[in-house]
Parts: sequence; structure tokens; C-alpha cells
Amino acid sequence: MNTWTQERALAGCRELEPIIASMGMHIGLTGGCLYKHGPRKDMDIILYRHHGAELPTFEHFCNALEHQHIPVRAVHHNVIKCEWMRSTDVHGWTGGVDFILRGGVSWPETEACPEGSSDTPTKGKDADDAKDEDEDNRRLDALVGADMS
Repeated sequence: MNTWTQERALAGCRELEPIIASMGMHIGLTGGCLYKHGPRKDMDIILYRHHGAELPTFEHFCNALEHQHIPVRAVHHNVIKCEWMRSTDVHGWTGGVDFILRGGVSWPETEACPEGSSDTPTKGKDADDAKDEDEDNRRLDALVGADMS
């Protein structure tokens, strides 16, 4: 199983930022890759809206990720689960990527998906995943507040 290190996560963010910025958003690394020691099973990235920018459609966003070899695997309310399959800085390497929607980024397709459910097949979360996600969400809410639009 491939895992993310902080070094790999930072390299991934450097690759993703120009792609995401071209769609009116920016990214921020969060989660275990940022503040915990050791490798992690996925990389957590906050998506937030650039001031005054128009968001792409959800379909355009997913297609842009697919074009970059980062296909969407599942949608869970405010989290878009993807698989990193790019072959650039992290050549031949795959790993999970969770895009966390914050700061004015939302689409009807994600809002219509109740928390904890998915409109695409995915493996179930174990207790550690749920605990990590709850901890990450508490930290994010404390850092960015409830409304950044």
C-alpha cells in the first residue's frame, strides 16, 4: 500500500495549485500529512474559493481532475475522495486524495449527498478513519470559521 509523506504531499500540492487556481479556487494542505509524524494513507486538501472567482461546474471540476489522472472515486457531503494516479514528481505512485470543501466552495451535487453517504461506491470507513476525520473537521472549523465567503 502506498502512503503519503509530508514531502510527497507538498510536492503534490505544488502540482495541484496551478490546476485548481485555473478554476477559481486555491488549495491548502491539512490533516495528518501536515501535522502528524510518519506516513499517512491519504492526503487531505482544503479547497477554497478565490475572492470573487466564479466556480466551475462540478462536472467540469471532476473532468479536470480526471484529465490530470486524479479520478473522483466517491463524494461524501463536503469531501470529494479521489485517487492520485499522476506520473510526474511522484512517478508511478498512487494514493488517496480527499478534497475538503470550505470557503465558499460547494456544488448542488455535493450538498445533495448527505454526510456519511456516497453516490459512488467506496470502501467503508473504519473507526480510526472516522476519528481522524472528526478531529480534522474540528481543527478546520476552528481555523477557518464557519463562513469564509
